Amino acid sequence: MHEGFRESHKIETYKSMITLSVEVFRALILLNGAAAAGIVAAMDKLSRLLAPHTLRHSLTAFLLGLIFAMLATLGGWFTQNTLHNENIAAIARGKHLRWVQAVVLLCVASIVAFSAGGLIAVFGIQQ
Repeated sequence: MHEGFRESHKIETYKSMITLSVEVFRALILLNGAAAAGIVAAMDKLSRLLAPHTLRHSLTAFLLGLIFAMLATLGGWFTQNTLHNENIAAIARGKHLRWVQAVVLLCVASIVAFSAGGLIAVFGIQQ
């Protein structure tokens, strides 16, 4: 295979990974932030369906999901900064993998927190 094609493919793949990462961060922030804002905005109506502790726990889970998503976004910046330093040989190659692992864990934590908040609310509905 042509070396120029391989290099071009690597660059385009890297660019698409950045774009995809940004979209994941946005989605997690939107999901958790909108859920938290929705609970706060509809608190008076929801208080008729959900016990106060259920509202508190659900809102807490959404806020934790938002915090995890924001930390993941910040970790994305640190990942890119570390990659830059690797590329200019300021630090050893592979150091960015720690940041990648941390960001993935934070994204998973954000999804889990969102899911927990939703499940708490759903199973807490009083008939």
